[in-house]
Amino acid sequence: MKLWQWPYLTPPAPEKVAHTRREFVYLDETSVVSLVASRDGEITSEVRDALTSASGSEVNASLGVPTQLGGGTVGSRLHESRSESKETVRRAVIQSTFKDLLEGEQLAVCKADPTERLAKVQTIADLTARAEDLGRANLLLSGSSLLRGDAIELQVELRAEDIYQLAAAVSSLTDLVRDRFAMFSIDAADFQQVSSMVELIEGMLAGLVPVRGTAVDFKLISIDSADYLIANSLIAPDSEISELCRPLVLVGITEESSYWQDVRRVLFGAATYTMFARIARPGIVASWVPIKLLEVLEKFAPDLISSFDALGALGGNLSSAALTGAQADSGKRDEDWLGLLEEFILRLAVAMEVAVDANEIESVCEPYASGPPPLDDLDAFRQPFDSLVEWLESRSGDGVADRDVVLRLRDTARQGYEAATAARSEPPPAARPDGNDLIECEIIAIYW
Repeated sequence: MKLWQWPYLTPPAPEKVAHTRREFVYLDETSVVSLVASRDGEITSEVRDALTSASGSEVNASLGVPTQLGGGTVGSRLHESRSESKETVRRAVIQSTFKDLLEGEQLAVCKADPTERLAKVQTIADLTARAEDLGRANLLLSGSSLLRGDAIELQVELRAEDIYQLAAAVSSLTDLVRDRFAMFSIDAADFQQVSSMVELIEGMLAGLVPVRGTAVDFKLISIDSADYLIANSLIAPDSEISELCRPLVLVGITEESSYWQDVRRVLFGAATYTMFARIARPGIVASWVPIKLLEVLEKFAPDLISSFDALGALGGNLSSAALTGAQADSGKRDEDWLGLLEEFILRLAVAMEVAVDANEIESVCEPYASGPPPLDDLDAFRQPFDSLVEWLESRSGDGVADRDVVLRLRDTARQGYEAATAARSEPPPAARPDGNDLIECEIIAIYW
């Protein structure tokens, strides 16, 4: 029985060893192996620990017997030996290779040390005076010092690029409504158009997933037209410095096949992860192209990149509009169309000298409030106008509407609706709120 098994005695506490635990959600194994091999020259595949022990024993005995003829001796000897060997094999996996890479790497930017406690910075003058000391502590870094190939490790709020989110969202919706057009009140032609758009985007992505992460520990600040990375722990709240700081965003391309968890689970939750990457373009850049194939195609279609930027910015609004269509929701009132019909009746009533009030006009136009028939179907488009003309002629007694006036007013309504529709569907300008705030990276690992 061990001593601590007696009552009122507790077992000794096991010795604690500090280890950093990492759960990977993305790991580019090829890059990890390549970087370690180029730096160290060899990669450990397995580690063997051998333990050998040996023991032996020997017993000697002798007996002397005197006789009349002389003396005699009888002896015996017993020898025994034992040996034991144990061998433990520890196999190296990609996680241990990444650990070797990270521990031996000189980081240009690294996540903040939670034990670091320095006085906060209030003003630009204060920051300039302390710049040298803060630079040595890696808390203030010049953007121009970030060179291609430098390694960085930062905590980021991670999400997929807008264009990938759009493709994933629309693709999921198309899978749900396929062959269920009547149930969702979706036109088959609209569905085919959306499906073609998704196939185009997915084909150009070619299994790549563009991502962006907003840095948690650092922000950007401009001093004398130069960009600097400043640690959040230095920024005093509600100070001159805090008003001048901007978010720092890391962008890069990942491979869908290298994710260790479901991509949607990782990238659509805006969760915080640690990203290990190498800088792909030096310094702080103003923009980037998430679909790399567009950089090649831009030579032949200069406006192609801006078109895809606008498409990504539209996001869910575009996908929703494309799926439902302008006519899908019969319960929705089209105020532009309704206003043009009411204006048509008023002008025709004036030409026919027929008195009508606003309530009557609103009541007779209400059945058509959901929107016009297809504009390219002339017979269908004329139908609501013909009904309104008949109603107005019935109010005038023997009066008959002048067909030239009806045609002119109907064309005016058509042109007005086309102009309103164009203004309503025109995409907003492709605003890039990032500004000059991007670090483009080659992403090697994402973990937490």
